[in-house]
Amino acid sequence: MIYVASRSISQGIKAGIISAIGVFIGCFNKNIVALPPIDKWKLLKQGIITNALNPKVALFFLSFLPQFIQVSSPLYKVQLFTLGLWFDVQGTLVLMIVAWLIGKAGNFIKNNQKFWNMQEKITGIILIGLGIKVALASKKIS
Repeated sequence: MIYVASRSISQGIKAGIISAIGVFIGCFNKNIVALPPIDKWKLLKQGIITNALNPKVALFFLSFLPQFIQVSSPLYKVQLFTLGLWFDVQGTLVLMIVAWLIGKAGNFIKNNQKFWNMQEKITGIILIGLGIKVALASKKIS
């Protein structure tokens, strides 16, 4: 989602949707190696790479999805394909909605200094909190 959202903010809705489609295609191909520069085809390729290298996808297909498939059925491959395709389609639809919403809000977000100031403060508080947690946890260990 972060990939699609960032493309929607930086290049608009169409770029976000193309990136979402690339993520969709990436579910079917895990052998992409290089990241190319950015144009419409390159956005599509980046989406493919982003999803093909996403360990969450592999974990889903290896651990979660098999629970819903009857391995003893002669149609288990059809079941696997159908459920995998549904996972991919609904995920792509969600990403397209994210691209549209973030793309519409993109100009507001890009040009709103108040938003960026608030975002920096929130990020700072989170990082300070994580630092304190690490410092306290390391004292308990030693």
